[in-house]
Amino acid sequence: MIHSPLRAQQKGQWRVCFRWTPDGPEATFWYANEAAKASARERIGKNLSVAADHLESRQHVVGERFTVADAYLAWSLLLLKYGGVDVADWPPLVSYLDRIQQRPQVKAAIETEQEIRKTLTV
Repeated sequence: MIHSPLRAQQKGQWRVCFRWTPDGPEATFWYANEAAKASARERIGKNLSVAADHLESRQHVVGERFTVADAYLAWSLLLLKYGGVDVADWPPLVSYLDRIQQRPQVKAAIETEQEIRKTLTV
């Protein structure tokens, strides 16, 4: 069994291409077969369940204040929609993401990113 995404990619089970468009990031996934695709979605779901369980009783990923771990998780959760994964299935992640996006610095970073996207040519 292949456990790491890098090893799965090396074994030819899947390929991914991320690119930026004026509307946001776009992810294209190629899977060797439907079984590989189902396996990837299952792993994503398990990982999101772990994160949701962890955040159900916490405000932040680590400790009692916002850290880089929160910034990274929020960014990752935002990107999932471009890969066809809806975090709505994990209510603790939805409330966590909503809370993190209300932070002034996070709002400013998202606004800056949106402005940069407008300048991209595809």
